[in-house]
Amino acid sequence: MYKKIKVLLCASLGVMAIGCGIWLLNARSAQVDLYNQAMEALDRHDMPATLKLLDASSVAYQAESNRGWLGKLVLPAPRKDIEARAQFHKGVALVQSNKGKDAINAFWQSLRVNPGNRYTGLTSEEAALWYNDALQAKANIEKLYRAGQGDGRAKGKQGRQGQPQPGEKRDPGQQPSPGPGKQGRNTL
Repeated sequence: MYKKIKVLLCASLGVMAIGCGIWLLNARSAQVDLYNQAMEALDRHDMPATLKLLDASSVAYQAESNRGWLGKLVLPAPRKDIEARAQFHKGVALVQSNKGKDAINAFWQSLRVNPGNRYTGLTSEEAALWYNDALQAKANIEKLYRAGQGDGRAKGKQGRQGQPQPGEKRDPGQQPSPGPGKQGRNTL
């Protein structure tokens, strides 16, 4: 009698394990699917659809990040690199839509997810890609500030930041070092 129960129990556990395996094999990430759809919309230059899909991808990332313990144990973790790229591309789409301040916020969010210095568990190729993604976000933030689209701190078209306008005094910290070109090794 107990032998039949043990066999039945083992068979049912085996069927459940095979079913879970098939489910995991066919499981798809909503975050990745929405990101891919957003990239297709970006290729078509459909900015409203791109922004909508990138926002949906970020919502899916947050939902996948807040799964319960069983979901975290069984399902793969949400992809931080995709979230960082989604925020980056959102910033690019916002720049193309002439929304500079919102674009800066998207680039900052990209840098929060991928600051460009967390490489534990990554291959050298993946680390290089993550580093490059962070550099691109930083470069775009700098461009937007220089163009005068970020919080009013950049000078914009009046002149490049750091170059004085005619009749304008320089800040003491921006004075060039005295003397001609190259300095000796002991000079700071």
